[in-house]
Amino acid sequence: MKKLTPLIFAAAFSGCASTIDRTVTADELIWSSQDDRPGWTIEEVVEQGDSITAVGVSNYAGSEAEAREAAKLKAFGAISDYLESQIEAERSGVIEGGSDEYRSNVQSYSEAILKRAKVNDVYIEQWKKDSNVFYHAFVRVELPIR
Repeated sequence: MKKLTPLIFAAAFSGCASTIDRTVTADELIWSSQDDRPGWTIEEVVEQGDSITAVGVSNYAGSEAEAREAAKLKAFGAISDYLESQIEAERSGVIEGGSDEYRSNVQSYSEAILKRAKVNDVYIEQWKKDSNVFYHAFVRVELPIR
């Protein structure tokens, strides 16, 4: 099966977080938006009541805005993957290989997700390595499902 939904999210956010370095390891935490890292920063995708929440975590980025956007993109991707697995479980074998109608429905559903999902929580850390400063973001996104 083709993974259409993550591709739609990737296309929607292409070009974001251009100076994120996946190889950076920082030595010293020099600032954070809260005294302690919140417990929600380690949550998996959770469907509870009338919503789905997911946490995205950025790699180290050159600016707070880039780190925040990268984390948001990862949270949207986690929700997308979760929803796709739920759709697959429900349709299991009904449509083999995907049809144009199925692709259109997935795309419409993904666009609805982008419009309804909202950022609920953000936690930012600022790290230092030698003379360089990097940002690390955690973003919790909520999607109402009913």
